[in-house]
Amino acid sequence: MNAKEPILIGIADDHVLFRSGMVGMIKEFGDEFRVIYEADEGQSLIDQINANGVEPDICLVDVQMEGMDGFQTTAMLRKLFPSIKVLAVSGNENDYTIVKMVVNGAKGYITKYSKPIEVRTALLNLYNNSFYYSQHVSGKLVQVSLSDKKNTYDLSEREMEFLSYCCSDKTYKEIASEMHLSNRTVEGYRDSLFQKLHLRTRTGLALFAMEMGLQKRGL
Repeated sequence: MNAKEPILIGIADDHVLFRSGMVGMIKEFGDEFRVIYEADEGQSLIDQINANGVEPDICLVDVQMEGMDGFQTTAMLRKLFPSIKVLAVSGNENDYTIVKMVVNGAKGYITKYSKPIEVRTALLNLYNNSFYYSQHVSGKLVQVSLSDKKNTYDLSEREMEFLSYCCSDKTYKEIASEMHLSNRTVEGYRDSLFQKLHLRTRTGLALFAMEMGLQKRGL
């Protein structure tokens, strides 16, 4: 990529060694990237951006941090600086963590096991208004394109309600209780949706629900 100006990077991670290693790695990528902010939690990152008045193009945000964690940080960055793209960085690959970071505004998700070439690819993808999911994570995720929204999926009201709960951390048993249904009925909705939407995981259902604007507030 022949960028006239370097891609500006901010990093929020409370593990000093990992953060320092990430800074060093990005420097090794060459002049096309420049780390301008380092912070050990989200509020510190936001304060630095406000104080300096220069917005980074991309912020790498650790999910689990003391103080303002990755979920809160991502949501605040989206609210205060909507042009900044967030790349979530975590050692945690559970479905709820991935989905919640995406719901809060992350445009990409990599793990702390990612190789340098994958980190660089993720940064370039986000900078070019695309998305990126780590190879460790991508098998769990299903992207739903904007054109797919126009399709008719023949979903019932109860199936759409079930989909909205899939964006939460509730178990299927807890969802059944919330919907006042039996566990078997909820599992039936799940299996029917897997077939209708050509999905295989709850994460896929959750991302579909988010793309369709079905997620419940506060979950």
